[in-house]
Amino acid sequence: MLASPQNKGEWYLTDAFQWMIDHGGKIKTAAVGGWYDCGAFDTTLETNAILLDRTKGGGPRKFSADVKIVEPCLIEEGVVIERSTIGPHVVLQGGTVVRDSFIKDAIIGKKCRIERAELEAAILGDEVVVIGHKGSASLGSHSEVRD
Repeated sequence: MLASPQNKGEWYLTDAFQWMIDHGGKIKTAAVGGWYDCGAFDTTLETNAILLDRTKGGGPRKFSADVKIVEPCLIEEGVVIERSTIGPHVVLQGGTVVRDSFIKDAIIGKKCRIERAELEAAILGDEVVVIGHKGSASLGSHSEVRD
């Protein structure tokens, strides 16, 4: 186990690597094909889109005929979608419920509820409720927007 951080309460990545090496870990390198930034809202969504394009998304696709999935999307187990269009470039985490909505270019956390919404360019934390909102959104966990 690492001792307490000595750098203003934080560990530097190089310290963690050194700890791993000191304890028998192997460090390997890999070629990097591009720079994928997740430091800001727009660049996070752009990086998400690139990764979904490369991996082709995944997850269950057994939804009723009133659901349209525009690939690529990553939809986790336990997601409920009704009368909605999802994608492209959408991640829906487990426990999320989407009804009567359109979602494009978005990362949606766990156990969210989205109803009668049109979200394009959105990042939602866990357990967020969005009802009736149209447009972009960046909401932390346990937030609510009701228009």
